[in-house]
Amino acid sequence: MEIYNKEKLENKKANYEMILKEIQSLDDLPLISRYSSLSSLIYNYIDNVSWAGVYLYDKKYDSLFVGPYQGKPACLMIKMGKGQCGLAMQEEKTRISEDVRKEDNHIFCDGNTLSEIVVPMVKDGTKIGVIDLDSYELSNFDEIDKYYLELISKELTK
Repeated sequence: MEIYNKEKLENKKANYEMILKEIQSLDDLPLISRYSSLSSLIYNYIDNVSWAGVYLYDKKYDSLFVGPYQGKPACLMIKMGKGQCGLAMQEEKTRISEDVRKEDNHIFCDGNTLSEIVVPMVKDGTKIGVIDLDSYELSNFDEIDKYYLELISKELTK
């Protein structure tokens, strides 16, 4: 895993703090607008993100469907338990994959993706969806990403 220098760590935290404040400031807007803003902010302000977006859960199909995102075209539907997104939603637990090529269950929407983080969004026991970030860099996501994305998830589900 890459060792961040102090300046880069502070910038990463500062960027996430800015993104969190921006999402909080959009409290009165529809969720779709907040998801769109989140995707754009992460894609443009977090280093080495090749794809940033939201997949939304549909109980009828027991699947995730692509929502607002930034990056190359995405998988349109992901079944529960499939790929990192489906597993994170099923388990209701954040998943960090340092090297997706080592994941037996990875779905390659973009064959250049090397690492991924997926954070579930759950409100009062109801599955809402996941926040999904991909990178063309190995081990691009860490505990800082997890911490802030989980805060953002809570903000989007309150």
